[in-house]
Amino acid sequence: MQDEELDTAKIEERLDQIRHLMQKYRCDEEGLLKLTEKKEQELEKYRHFEEEKARAQKLCQNAFVKLEQAANDLSSKRRKCADLLCSQLIKALVDLNFLDVRFEIHMDQTEQIGPGGKDVVTFYIATNPGEALKPLAAVASGGELSRIMLAVKSVMAQKEEIETLIFDEIDTGISGRTAQKVAKRLSETAKGSQVICISHLAQIVSMADTHFLIEKNAENERTTTHITKLSEEESIREVARLLGGAEITKNVLDTAKEMKDMANRTKESQITK
Repeated sequence: MQDEELDTAKIEERLDQIRHLMQKYRCDEEGLLKLTEKKEQELEKYRHFEEEKARAQKLCQNAFVKLEQAANDLSSKRRKCADLLCSQLIKALVDLNFLDVRFEIHMDQTEQIGPGGKDVVTFYIATNPGEALKPLAAVASGGELSRIMLAVKSVMAQKEEIETLIFDEIDTGISGRTAQKVAKRLSETAKGSQVICISHLAQIVSMADTHFLIEKNAENERTTTHITKLSEEESIREVARLLGGAEITKNVLDTAKEMKDMANRTKESQITK
């Protein structure tokens, strides 16, 4: 009788433990069995902790060797491409009226390997004869920087298949023949990518395929912006406004039309090349 009472007490105690665990982990009997199995597997890992630690360290070492090799391969490919990229950029810069430009790509390596490898790549440029090479970020002239970035983006677009390029105030600090060269380069770039350019120069505007007029109006202490797509006739008139200011004469309109015609002939010659 005493043995039976003892067994019953143990069973009740066991059931109380099970009910307590079910309440603690918010699960039923089946869920508790699965949880028990999971905990046993985790406990088994801790029993073999040193073995697991050694295995993990080996995996890390192997992964680092592969990472180091990948970083070295990336550095090697960058160095091979650097000379080609330099020559293409120099050609593009000469086309943009940098007649005596020098351009170099400097690569330094860091001890740490990041998402882009272990190279620190810096573009150096000298835009005038006798001038020392300096980092691209240190170029002072806004006009120079605009043209340099146009050259860089247009060359990179050929390799990266960039769908859309946006140039805001690419005409800063330029005029005359340089503006014509910039307009031609933009047009050539547009053969492979969509180019959106915000400009106030007639030479650049006349080269565009499609024109949108952006106007800001202030009314009732609020400023609103309106964008209007222009027809061919409206485009010519807008080019004339950029040329002649407030008063648009017949001569200015004729000049604007001639600029548009010349731009169209230039674009047609680019297609046949």
